Amino acid sequence: MGRLREVLFGEFNDLGRALQKPESVKKLYIRFPENLNDHAAEFLKFTNLRSLDIQTEVSHAPYLPKEIGALKTLTRLSILNVSFEAFPEWILNLTNLEYLRVRGCEITEIPSGIKNLQKLKALRTENCEIYDLPVQLKEMPNLKYLSLTDTKIRVLNIGNLPPNLETLGIIMTLMDTHEKFRIKQHKPTLKFD
Repeated sequence: MGRLREVLFGEFNDLGRALQKPESVKKLYIRFPENLNDHAAEFLKFTNLRSLDIQTEVSHAPYLPKEIGALKTLTRLSILNVSFEAFPEWILNLTNLEYLRVRGCEITEIPSGIKNLQKLKALRTENCEIYDLPVQLKEMPNLKYLSLTDTKIRVLNIGNLPPNLETLGIIMTLMDTHEKFRIKQHKPTLKFD
């Protein structure tokens, strides 16, 4: 990503450069940082940030700065390979999120507070230890895409799925063919991804 994209679109792939003009940053891609927690307070400077993509080494600390949860302008958040042991509660403060991906971590459940993210259209919890979904997903009418790829889920309570769900990602789950067929019987328009 060149400097032209920084100037024209506010897209940055270098945290240091982004911090030089934090108010102009709309999209920030952070790949393999040393330790983002050293920059916790600096995240508050990104007052116009709409999209944040973070990918870390597996050896990165198993948490990210909670200050990210104060970025109310965020509509897209993607977190890859941060070995969270629990779903970060600060994510539930990001009420303008439309897209959330948490992939490659140790979380075992999505908290009930996920229903706070009422604008969420796509939720991707992938390559995690999740074995069940919260009943509160059925209270999320805007959620159209749910990916559970490479999780520990075996059975879904169909009544707990979002009411307007269009696509369900269940590749590499522990669901057998019978379970997939059962889901399709109850939600015939649902697409599998």
